[in-house]
Amino acid sequence: MNLKKFNTILVSIGLVLLIIILSIGLYTIIKDNFPKDEKDQMLSETQINKLLEEDKRIQLIDFNTIDLLDSLHQIYIIPVYQKSLQSPEEIETSKYLTMEFADIPATYQRNYIPSLNTNNFYYANDNMNNLIIYYMKKNISYPLFEKRISIIDFVPYKVEKNHYLFIIVCDKDTNEDGVLNNDDLLSLFSFNILTKEMKRINKEAEFIESSNYLELTNKIILKVGIDRNKNNKFDKQFEPLIFKQFDIITNEYSLLIDEETINKLQKILDGK
Repeated sequence: MNLKKFNTILVSIGLVLLIIILSIGLYTIIKDNFPKDEKDQMLSETQINKLLEEDKRIQLIDFNTIDLLDSLHQIYIIPVYQKSLQSPEEIETSKYLTMEFADIPATYQRNYIPSLNTNNFYYANDNMNNLIIYYMKKNISYPLFEKRISIIDFVPYKVEKNHYLFIIVCDKDTNEDGVLNNDDLLSLFSFNILTKEMKRINKEAEFIESSNYLELTNKIILKVGIDRNKNNKFDKQFEPLIFKQFDIITNEYSLLIDEETINKLQKILDGK
């Protein structure tokens, strides 16, 4: 191979790498700065109260998927979503349940048939307002929450013979943008599917950027934003992130990297 051909190959490889880097950078910018589609997100209490003053609603309960949680006991989970209407309508208690499918086009009917998944399901930022545990053997449906909340994410996990759900929930519009989503302060819960026991994990609500279940360690790792100026908003550009961990065996919730180590690293950065 002569030198000219070798240089041509190097230039080609360099251009490909540059395109990849620029594409990743562009995707990150769009992801972080492009306005979110809030059409089907959970409305805040303030927005709902305005509608209730006129006895109106603008969202309907919506079902889409059903997933197997426990094959032995035939227990399934059904996420509950909301579908936004084009405009508010007067609240009539029987209107939703008496929808006549015969008058709806066949293509629209098919959207109401849940897809059945038995593994590898993932729902992060999916605009859920509740979760239903369906005990098929007993034909019993059990909603987990009895108040208005938005479920940002949930992770099924198992400890010995017990099945659990790790749930990330928003119940207050802390940044006052009109919707309940992952830009607000979030609460963490653990739910025992067999005993129906719900436990709160974090004592105070936090900004949760992401969660990752590490099966080999029996831990769920969370990326948590620090609201340093206490304005009930997390500024990704100027405020830091830390890692926290939830041990599914001991139910302990703590810093992944201890505070002493964090302070030591900060002193190194400060030059002290």
